[in-house]
Amino acid sequence: MTAHAAPPADRPELPAAWAAKLLPRRGRRTGTPIEFDPDAPDLLAEQFEVHADLLQQLFHMKKNRRHRESVDAFAAGEPDFRGAVAVGELLRHVGPHTADWWTRLEFQAWVARHGLPWAIAALIERYAIQLHGWYTEGVRPPLSHLHLTQASWYDFLTVNRDLDSGFTAEVRATLAAASDDEYAAVVAAAAEHRDHPAKRFAAMLLLPTETDWVAEACAEYGGMRASSATDRVLYHSVEDPEHLATAGITEMATYELELECIAALADSLGTAALPVLAATRESEWFVNADTRRHLVKAIALLPGDAAAAYLVARLDELLHLDGADEAALRNPAAALRTVAD
Repeated sequence: MTAHAAPPADRPELPAAWAAKLLPRRGRRTGTPIEFDPDAPDLLAEQFEVHADLLQQLFHMKKNRRHRESVDAFAAGEPDFRGAVAVGELLRHVGPHTADWWTRLEFQAWVARHGLPWAIAALIERYAIQLHGWYTEGVRPPLSHLHLTQASWYDFLTVNRDLDSGFTAEVRATLAAASDDEYAAVVAAAAEHRDHPAKRFAAMLLLPTETDWVAEACAEYGGMRASSATDRVLYHSVEDPEHLATAGITEMATYELELECIAALADSLGTAALPVLAATRESEWFVNADTRRHLVKAIALLPGDAAAAYLVARLDELLHLDGADEAALRNPAAALRTVAD
């Protein structure tokens, strides 16, 4: 169960349906940590045996041969990051298991055998690559043509898949529940694997407490961003409006803008989210009716005078009138000061 501490004065108290879309964050919001299966290493080893013939086919490909030695080392029990990541990504999608089942089994096996710090470092490495080639999810591929490439900044499939499945939330809940000593060991291990923009991006998502890392990843993001599909990572990680500014985000991308992103931004930045929320509401791009309602509600949820003033100044629009009503119920003093002015 997720426990929510009372929000700071500049953070909104979100409705339960909105709060359910937030990720755990160490020191602010707990969650449901992973329940580790002690048999996970043996179960993962069994999967390597089941798919041994397919692996050999994949290693016939010139692009995959460089992974063979590392995969063999990891399968033999050595803490080989490259092997762990390569074999996992090659076999994650081939069935009959689901990719999400494999991800959870793999991570539990990593922790059981090598410890949480090692597992988080391996996860950072995994997020920097992805599988390339034709395959049907959960079905053993008929041809041995799959190979590993660098993660695409257009969609960052590995990161977005784990966010969608809830796995990222489970990992961040596990980190939120870790002891101070174990968490410090995780941070130290992760620091050794932040040698590429994609890895720094992944480290920001998993360890948003490291604000210097967040700032660095955001500063790089503007030059790497290829679509809005990865913006959600920032909304779940930042705590300073300057982080978004350095990433080049002054408004949210309105195409298929999900409530998750709006809720995460409001929670992460609190009152400082107002300029971005307002710019998105007033975007020259199409904003559908549901999204407009969510944006206005998010503004109404923000404490302080600025959000109330924004809504009161736009009472000629029904949505803003509804928002002003909600803001007055939540922050009557701010609403009265705004009207008096």
